[in-house]
Amino acid sequence: MTLIDQGALLALSISVIWALTGIISAGTARALGGMRFNRLRITMVAAVMVVIAAVLVIQQGRMPSWTQFGVLSLSGFAGIFIGDTLLYSTVARLGPRRTTMLFATHAPMTALLGLALGEVLSGRDWLGIGLVFAGVTVAILYGKRRDQLHVWESVQGLLAVGVLLGLGSALAQAVGTIIANPVMENPDLSTRPDPIVASAIRVSVSAVALWLVMLVPGPWTPTPAQASAPLTPRFLIVIGLSGFLGIGLGMTLFLLALGMTDAALVATLSSMTPVAQLPLIWIITRQRPTLLAWVGAAMAGLGTALLLYQVT
Repeated sequence: MTLIDQGALLALSISVIWALTGIISAGTARALGGMRFNRLRITMVAAVMVVIAAVLVIQQGRMPSWTQFGVLSLSGFAGIFIGDTLLYSTVARLGPRRTTMLFATHAPMTALLGLALGEVLSGRDWLGIGLVFAGVTVAILYGKRRDQLHVWESVQGLLAVGVLLGLGSALAQAVGTIIANPVMENPDLSTRPDPIVASAIRVSVSAVALWLVMLVPGPWTPTPAQASAPLTPRFLIVIGLSGFLGIGLGMTLFLLALGMTDAALVATLSSMTPVAQLPLIWIITRQRPTLLAWVGAAMAGLGTALLLYQVT
């Protein structure tokens, strides 16, 4: 198996990990609010990852350069602080299925950002981008039956606001990927930062930012009901497991995959989460997703496959 194949396999596994994370987090994120949930989640992960990163730095005898630290901090601020906060705010409003469909747009957004930076997109690329966005639209607007009563299919607040939050999370993730890519794809392995150390930097900066922003009242402030919701042992377990899977494992594998293969390939395969999540939701809720939910996921999958074909 080549290094590119290993990177592709890692990227594909990330989609399954993130599918599980969205399902695990849905109920707790709604109870605590997206901001409070994400602040606790990232703080837990940061505390563990800083210790692990410190051990690795001592063992390896080298630290990331100040330039790398700055780039990775900026990447974490965009991709985790902004991206994850908007993501779990979307989960709280729209549930895991709609959220993952919206988040799948980070692959074509990454491609479009590459276009803005001077890359050239072919007709196949544009078709892939169009299919992803069309698939997301179909799944969001028409992917629910009238008889589906599970709480995950309910919408809290305006659907349009939830959609905008989801698209914002995808854009922030795409920006974070583009920013981190030069550092993690550095051909000089002797100066490339360890993926775990890099992930610890991104998460730690995001944790600090989340605590600082809570000092300023705003639309991100949890409602009184969310702020007063007790942190039960079940909530703490869910928060910790969500953080371990989504950030500790998922984002570390994401950075590792970036060091093995092309950023567009990583973004494409990791965006297969909507396809991976549908059978999981079916198993857990015992409610079969609608035909149009499958159609939307298939369209998004085909679109990502077309993007993948261009970079392999």
